Amino acid sequence: TLSNNLLESRLALASARRCIVLIPELDRRVGLFDTSAIPYLLALGRAAGEAALPRLRALLARGPSLVLAPERVIAASALPA
Repeated sequence: TLSNNLLESRLALASARRCIVLIPELDRRVGLFDTSAIPYLLALGRAAGEAALPRLRALLARGPSLVLAPERVIAASALPA
């Protein structure tokens, strides 16, 4: 879809090897131009980030040994514990 293509191109430009993408589960459909859903999406993103913090801190404590392929996007729940 268009939004997936946009995400992939932005990750490629941002050197995706240094990015961990958190994609929260939506409980309702949100259209591409549905600006009224922005507060909902921000709250979901914040909650996903806060939920991933313990795993991210553990990964950072291990040092620079974690390497992901640039094309691989993983869910926060898939991060190593």
